[in-house]
Amino acid sequence: MKPIRKIPSFLPLLIYPFTLLTLLLWASELNAQISHPDDAPKAMSPEESVKAFALPPGIKIKLLASEPLVVQPTGVCWDEWGRLFVSELHGYNLDGQYDIEELNKTGKLDMKVRRIQASEESKKEAEEKTYGVVKLLLDTDGDGVMDKAEVWADDLPACYGLVAGNGGIIVACSPDIVFLKDTNHDNRPDVREVLFTGFGTGVLDRRFNSPIWGIDDWIYFSNCAQGGRITGPHMKGALQVPSTDFRIRADGSAMELVSGGSQTMGMAFTSGGDRFVTNTTHPGLFVTPIDWRYLMRNPDAAAPRLVETASDETKVFQLAKPHPWRTKRENNAEYYAMYKKFSVSDAAASGYFTSTCGPLVYRDSILPGLQGDYLACDPAQSLVHRAKIVRDGTRLRLRRGEDEKQSEFFASSDGWFHPIALAHTPTGKIVISDFYREIIEDYSAIPRYLQQQYGVVNGHDRGRL
Repeated sequence: MKPIRKIPSFLPLLIYPFTLLTLLLWASELNAQISHPDDAPKAMSPEESVKAFALPPGIKIKLLASEPLVVQPTGVCWDEWGRLFVSELHGYNLDGQYDIEELNKTGKLDMKVRRIQASEESKKEAEEKTYGVVKLLLDTDGDGVMDKAEVWADDLPACYGLVAGNGGIIVACSPDIVFLKDTNHDNRPDVREVLFTGFGTGVLDRRFNSPIWGIDDWIYFSNCAQGGRITGPHMKGALQVPSTDFRIRADGSAMELVSGGSQTMGMAFTSGGDRFVTNTTHPGLFVTPIDWRYLMRNPDAAAPRLVETASDETKVFQLAKPHPWRTKRENNAEYYAMYKKFSVSDAAASGYFTSTCGPLVYRDSILPGLQGDYLACDPAQSLVHRAKIVRDGTRLRLRRGEDEKQSEFFASSDGWFHPIALAHTPTGKIVISDFYREIIEDYSAIPRYLQQQYGVVNGHDRGRL
């Protein structure tokens, strides 16, 4: 029998380090993580955020409600009983977040220069967890701050604003317009009905939104280029809605198309019934006052432009520092070149209108020096812009006030402040819906490697009025 060959004593010393190194490499790859930068802005408490505003003389701001009572608000309204309601949108940017969480498992940053949507799997998962909420807010101790919420509905499609009408609340929640009513005044709804259905459900921040009463006893909606074949239990037949805005009767008996269309959220009426809408890069667009029915009477006739830029303003004067992802995208030569093809405002980190929405013409007299002025939100820049409405022939124009040539009506140094809607209160003040969170921009506008590092849903459990 051959003797067993003796292993040299130095071999285990050679084998062991390589074995350990292999195990360490395998373990590090298994636990690969994308580090989160420490330069992201931090959230402020509701009380701290109120102190971060720069306001014009004679104007004060007060906290009306905040998380956990209100989360990601998209609009408010008061009913004829003086009760305050708020709509909420849960799930914004969730598809992008799911997509990068899956990508982050690889431990590698996606540096490829392009703008892409999330995977179909991520979109489907996000859609299942996206929903809308309507709440009645109550001030039980009379101090002017809401301290109690009654949930009227928490299983709606994503909600984009609401308005009081027909003794109840009418909610924009694509693909539906839903009616909620409290018939016995116990602060809880006992009527729930779909007035209209059939609207498109495309990109989450591009669905129909922001119902508002016109002076003609119709309720107007911003369509945001989302049409559809619309039906309802009380309307006669179906209506094919293109990309134009539309209006409804509060009882659901009728829907009509109206000229012009908003490209973001909201519209504003003057006291004379003239209408302004918004796009992302200008504070306001004037809608030519020609009824849709006249255009449809002869579809072959040449028609004037239905929507025209009303302001030459493109720059803003923000107080909040741009989010680091914006600065890093601007400093990336390839990304800067890609976005500059569209416009400088798309490519720049700050200093321009990029998300104008939620306009309002102030038609009360309580706030000093504001009557008849036009206001518009820019949530990405954490500010509200003001303009004077001036007549220019048959059209209306918007001009920055002389005392705000280098400033805004009001702005915040809190980069998490994202105003998306304005509304009159019953007492002549203005309430701001603040979609408070770290990042307000659609995730696809952010380079993917920066999405991976910063995330796109931080603060999804917050919101202020």
